[in-house]
Amino acid sequence: MNKPITIARQEFTQAIVDAVNGAELPMFVVSDILKSALVEVDKLAQAQYEADVKAWEEGQEKKDENHED
Repeated sequence: MNKPITIARQEFTQAIVDAVNGAELPMFVVSDILKSALVEVDKLAQAQYEADVKAWEEGQEKKDENHED
């Protein structure tokens, strides 16, 4: 069984907090790094969304084609 998203989210959040605390960097540097990371994550999330929409639409087209036969 896969780990529930609530548990995975909490563990991921804690890992980020631990990494920030252990980095021994000034917070303005950490902030800049996290902002850059967020930009990249947003790009990946958008790409995943677009891939999911395309896959779903293709699945719907195949479903419609099967009903026409």
